[in-house]
Amino acid sequence: MRLFSLFLLLLLSSMANSTVYKWVDKDGQIHYTDKPVNNANPVEFKANTNNHVSLPPVPAISTNTPPPSKPVQYQLTITKPIEEETIRNNNGDLSVIVQIKPRFPSTSRLQLHLDNQILGKPQTSTMFSLKNIDRGEHNIIIKLIDKNGKILASSLPRTFFLHRSIKNKPS
Repeated sequence: MRLFSLFLLLLLSSMANSTVYKWVDKDGQIHYTDKPVNNANPVEFKANTNNHVSLPPVPAISTNTPPPSKPVQYQLTITKPIEEETIRNNNGDLSVIVQIKPRFPSTSRLQLHLDNQILGKPQTSTMFSLKNIDRGEHNIIIKLIDKNGKILASSLPRTFFLHRSIKNKPS
């Protein structure tokens, strides 16, 4: 099959460079053909009728500058507490664990937001220990920030409920 395809391509390329003939029939109509006929003369084309395509020069690639890198897409997922989990803790303590892919650079930090308020300092650990949280419904979001404070990624909001029992004091 390859041999046949090669032969066909060679045949077609040789036909592309064949001679063109011009002849006039008995009614005075001018005809052009690639096959010689009676009273046909080969047509001589001028140099300016040939089509030549020239491409612009390819710019040299500098080896000194690295190619532009795509920004890393970080994925933050809160794994604990689970969505709409009810946590029972009389002290109001709980742990928040976040999973991040890929590993973030050492210059970046994780920031916890509780009910749209920043809670604590940014940290490199993926586990947050919260103390003395009020009872009720709460929302948490974890944000990955770089050394300049720019947000690189953010988790989806996570809702949880904290139950704290209150002992009534005797009157």
